[in-house]
Amino acid sequence: MNPRHIKRPPASLVFFVSAFATTVTAGEIKVSAEDRSWQEAADQIDAFISDDLEKVGKVRNPPVTDEVFARRIYLDIAGRIPTYGELQEYLQSKSSSKRSELIDELVDSEGYVSSYYNFWADILRVKSRGRRTIMLSYQDWIKDSLRENKPYDEFVKELITADGYVWDDPAVGYYLRDAGMPLDNMSNTAQIFLGTRMQCAQCHDHPFD
Repeated sequence: MNPRHIKRPPASLVFFVSAFATTVTAGEIKVSAEDRSWQEAADQIDAFISDDLEKVGKVRNPPVTDEVFARRIYLDIAGRIPTYGELQEYLQSKSSSKRSELIDELVDSEGYVSSYYNFWADILRVKSRGRRTIMLSYQDWIKDSLRENKPYDEFVKELITADGYVWDDPAVGYYLRDAGMPLDNMSNTAQIFLGTRMQCAQCHDHPFD
């Protein structure tokens, strides 16, 4: 097997993951980006939280201070605390929408790409050692996907339909991670994108844990 080349995965696996990776349960409400603005979606989430708090007899905590907000949002998005200069610039801003502006600024930063690359590298089990030259383009593809704000469904589809050589289709690195171990790759794909463990089915008839 050429270590740099991979054949397209079985059509059944591609269909299964593509069809169900973003499936919601019957009780969930689907919100289309075309039908609702981000603010309407945020308001709906807030309403759900308020309803649940009311059911258990609790009230919302008061809004956090700007200092606390800045620290939390830097950690959540960029994976670090703000520098003294960044914090002072934010605190001195008089903009009424400075919180949302800070979020937008961080999401557009390389700090976001770096932080969330680590998140996805862990989920996808990206190797940092061995065949590094081959895997570099795969790692860059993940970072570019984050940098371009690639939709999740497109990201998943490109991963599981990757085919050919890694220099032509960097997402092939997803399969090269488990080169020569198709069963391991299939079970990991199901667990990552469907939340279903299939390892038991490799040894006996029971399909799930």
